[in-house]
Amino acid sequence: MKKIFLLSIILLISIISYSQIIEELGTWEYGPTEAIAVKDSVAYISSGSYLWVLDISDESNPTLIDEIKLENYINYIRRIGNYLYVTKEDTLLNIYDIHTSNNPVLVNQLEGYYKWDDLTIYDDTIFLGSQNGGT
Repeated sequence: MKKIFLLSIILLISIISYSQIIEELGTWEYGPTEAIAVKDSVAYISSGSYLWVLDISDESNPTLIDEIKLENYINYIRRIGNYLYVTKEDTLLNIYDIHTSNNPVLVNQLEGYYKWDDLTIYDDTIFLGSQNGGT
Protein backbone atom coordinates (compact mmCIF):
# COMPACT_ATOMS: atom_id res chain seq x y z
CA MET A 1 0.00 0.00 0.00
CA LYS A 2 2.83 2.39 0.88
CA LYS A 3 4.56 1.69 -2.43
CA ILE A 4 1.46 2.83 -4.32
CA PHE A 5 1.43 6.07 -2.35
CA LEU A 6 5.15 6.62 -2.81
CA LEU A 7 4.85 5.99 -6.53
CA SER A 8 1.97 8.48 -6.67
CA ILE A 9 4.13 11.16 -5.02
CA ILE A 10 7.07 10.56 -7.36
CA LEU A 11 4.71 10.58 -10.34
CA LEU A 12 3.27 13.88 -9.12
CA ILE A 13 6.79 15.34 -8.86
CA SER A 14 7.51 14.21 -12.44
CA ILE A 15 4.31 15.76 -13.74
CA ILE A 16 5.09 19.05 -12.01
CA SER A 17 8.52 19.21 -13.61
CA TYR A 18 7.24 18.48 -17.15
CA SER A 19 3.87 20.22 -17.16
CA GLN A 20 2.29 23.44 -16.02
CA ILE A 21 -1.06 21.77 -15.46
CA ILE A 22 -1.18 19.84 -12.20
CA GLU A 23 -3.72 17.10 -11.77
CA GLU A 24 -4.33 15.27 -8.50
CA LEU A 25 -3.55 11.60 -8.86
CA GLY A 26 -4.51 10.41 -5.43
CA THR A 27 -4.17 10.91 -1.72
CA TRP A 28 -2.69 9.02 1.17
CA GLU A 29 -3.40 8.72 4.86
CA TYR A 30 -0.54 10.91 6.10
CA GLY A 31 -1.75 14.19 4.62
CA PRO A 32 -0.68 16.38 1.72
CA THR A 33 2.88 16.89 0.53
CA GLU A 34 3.78 20.59 0.62
CA ALA A 35 7.53 20.54 0.94
CA ILE A 36 10.24 18.62 -0.93
CA ALA A 37 14.03 18.76 -0.98
CA VAL A 38 16.44 16.52 -2.91
CA LYS A 39 20.10 15.62 -2.39
CA ASP A 40 21.72 13.29 -4.91
CA SER A 41 19.28 10.39 -5.28
CA VAL A 42 17.51 10.96 -1.96
CA ALA A 43 14.26 12.92 -1.64
CA TYR A 44 13.02 14.44 1.61
CA ILE A 45 9.24 14.80 1.43
CA SER A 46 6.72 16.16 3.90
CA SER A 47 3.70 13.99 4.42
CA GLY A 48 1.46 15.59 6.98
CA SER A 49 3.57 15.40 10.14
CA TYR A 50 6.03 12.87 8.69
CA LEU A 51 9.37 13.60 7.06
CA TRP A 52 9.84 10.78 4.53
CA VAL A 53 13.32 9.91 3.27
CA LEU A 54 13.09 8.18 -0.12
CA ASP A 55 15.68 6.58 -2.37
CA ILE A 56 14.73 7.82 -5.84
CA SER A 57 17.69 6.40 -7.76
CA ASP A 58 15.19 4.19 -9.61
CA GLU A 59 12.44 6.67 -10.48
CA SER A 60 9.99 3.91 -11.31
CA ASN A 61 10.50 2.27 -7.93
CA PRO A 62 11.10 4.77 -5.09
CA THR A 63 12.03 3.13 -1.80
CA LEU A 64 11.23 4.39 1.67
CA ILE A 65 14.49 4.64 3.64
CA ASP A 66 13.26 6.32 6.80
CA GLU A 67 10.37 8.28 8.25
CA ILE A 68 10.62 10.81 11.04
CA LYS A 69 7.46 11.76 12.93
CA LEU A 70 7.22 15.38 14.06
CA GLU A 71 4.56 16.75 16.39
CA ASN A 72 2.79 18.94 13.83
CA TYR A 73 2.21 19.33 10.13
CA ILE A 74 5.41 20.01 8.11
CA ASN A 75 5.06 23.04 5.88
CA TYR A 76 8.68 23.88 4.97
CA ILE A 77 11.76 21.87 3.96
CA ARG A 78 14.92 23.42 2.58
CA ARG A 79 18.27 21.83 1.86
CA ILE A 80 21.38 23.96 1.99
CA GLY A 81 24.59 22.02 1.56
CA ASN A 82 24.58 19.04 3.89
CA TYR A 83 21.85 20.35 6.17
CA LEU A 84 18.10 20.08 6.00
CA TYR A 85 15.91 22.77 7.59
CA VAL A 86 12.42 21.58 8.51
CA THR A 87 9.62 23.42 10.25
CA LYS A 88 6.12 22.76 11.36
CA GLU A 89 3.27 25.24 11.63
CA ASP A 90 4.94 26.90 14.58
CA THR A 91 8.10 28.74 15.51
CA LEU A 92 10.38 25.70 15.89
CA LEU A 93 13.09 25.06 13.26
CA ASN A 94 14.54 21.53 13.16
CA ILE A 95 18.01 21.22 11.63
CA TYR A 96 19.14 17.82 10.33
CA ASP A 97 22.63 16.79 9.30
CA ILE A 98 22.38 14.93 5.97
CA HIS A 99 26.09 14.36 5.29
CA THR A 100 24.97 10.74 4.96
CA SER A 101 21.97 11.39 2.71
CA ASN A 102 19.89 8.41 3.77
CA ASN A 103 20.35 8.97 7.51
CA PRO A 104 19.17 12.42 8.66
CA VAL A 105 20.30 13.23 12.20
CA LEU A 106 18.64 16.00 14.22
CA VAL A 107 21.50 18.26 15.30
CA ASN A 108 19.73 21.38 16.54
CA GLN A 109 16.40 23.10 17.10
CA LEU A 110 15.86 26.85 17.06
CA GLU A 111 12.88 28.44 18.77
CA GLY A 112 11.73 31.81 17.47
CA TYR A 113 9.25 34.44 18.55
CA TYR A 114 7.26 34.46 15.31
CA LYS A 115 6.19 31.96 12.73
CA TRP A 116 8.75 32.39 9.96
CA ASP A 117 8.39 32.20 6.21
CA ASP A 118 11.90 31.75 4.80
CA LEU A 119 15.51 31.46 5.78
CA THR A 120 18.82 32.66 4.42
CA ILE A 121 22.26 31.53 5.46
CA TYR A 122 25.26 33.82 5.23
CA ASP A 123 28.60 32.48 6.49
CA ASP A 124 27.71 30.92 9.85
CA THR A 125 24.52 32.92 10.53
CA ILE A 126 20.91 31.87 9.85
CA PHE A 127 18.45 34.71 9.13
CA LEU A 128 14.78 33.84 9.60
CA GLY A 129 12.23 36.08 7.91
CA SER A 130 8.68 36.59 9.13
CA GLN A 131 5.69 38.52 7.82
CA ASN A 132 4.71 39.09 11.45
CA GLY A 133 7.43 41.66 12.03
CA GLY A 134 10.41 39.60 13.21
CA THR A 135 13.67 38.78 11.50
